Parts: sequence; structure tokens; C-alpha cells
Amino acid sequence: MRGPGRQQPDLEGVAMRFVLYAERDLEPITVIELPISPEHVYQYMGGVVRIAVMPPLSARPMSDAEAAVAAELWQQIVNVRVHPLIGPAPHRVRTWMLTTDDEELALLLRSEVLPGQRREWHEQFKRGLVTGLMAVLGGGS
Repeated sequence: MRGPGRQQPDLEGVAMRFVLYAERDLEPITVIELPISPEHVYQYMGGVVRIAVMPPLSARPMSDAEAAVAAELWQQIVNVRVHPLIGPAPHRVRTWMLTTDDEELALLLRSEVLPGQRREWHEQFKRGLVTGLMAVLGGGS
């Protein structure tokens, strides 16, 4: 319900991870972190949140062509729709489903790691870091 008597919820610390699905066929695209509550998006933003595509960072200087592509990517926006899903009686638990029709562009969004994947991801990160450091320091093969 909208109106002057209704206060908007506090949005601090409500970032959550969601699977983003293709609107056309409900194929999962990626996992994203929604920086605000999906309920807030649904109630106050018309059910759509716009997320900017961030080009990958590079440690080396970019060529003019790479800089042009990166500048174009900074201007790309993915429209994400928030849909409430309400479970069966008696509990009627509400959960959220996120979809987009910008499937190819959504693949460029920063992907998040789900809680069950964190340990494996962290181990791969550590192995890669050690391998890279050993190569730089001359101890790797």
C-alpha cells in the first residue's frame, strides 16, 4: 500500500543472492546479488531493478579498441524483474524469482558465489594464487 502514512523499509544490509532466470524459457543465467530487498523493488519500484554491467578490470593497460569496448559496456543496463512466488496453504510463504529478457547482457553481470560453493571457490582461489606467486618468484614449473 502506497501513501504518505506508509514508511519505506530500511534498506541497509539487505543484500541477498538470487538465481537470475531467462524470462523466455526460465533457464538459469547466473547468480547475482540484489543490493536492496526484492520486496522493496516489488512494492516501490514497479517490480523492476536496473543493474549496470561492469566491464572486467585489467592489470595491464588497455588498447584503444579495448577501452572503447569497456566504455560501451559501462553504458549497458540489465533490467531485472522481481516476481513474488507464494507457497501453498496453510503457510503461504513468499519467496522471490528474478527474471530478465536481456539474456546475453545478463551473462556479463558480476556473478556471485552461493554459500554452498564458497569453500570450493576459496580453495581454487588459494591454489591459483599460490601457483601464480610461485611462477612469478621462479619456483613454479
